[in-house]
Amino acid sequence: MKIKKGQEQVYQDWYDKNPDPYGNACFRYANNWAFILESKIKSGQKITKEIIEQVSHDADTEEITGFMFGVAKSILINCWEYGHMIEYYYTNDENKKKILERQLKLERILK
Repeated sequence: MKIKKGQEQVYQDWYDKNPDPYGNACFRYANNWAFILESKIKSGQKITKEIIEQVSHDADTEEITGFMFGVAKSILINCWEYGHMIEYYYTNDENKKKILERQLKLERILK
């Protein structure tokens, strides 16, 4: 998982505060989810909401809970290089969505 520039310490602090199996599973899941999406982005595949949702299931190797999904989503949105892509598909704020859409189109990863 590529950590967003400037968020390395935030990620490390969150990770260090979650050494228990439950908390650590959230990080493993977030990393799996990011890894699969990164490979799709690197191959030139345009990312859709359907792909993000399918990959979220594919990355789940530990039967995560809904709460764990939310934690992993937060980790990705705040710390992952492409976290704005996850935020775009899951935000209900239309103004924020427009801003994120412009950014993703410039990066050519939005379908």
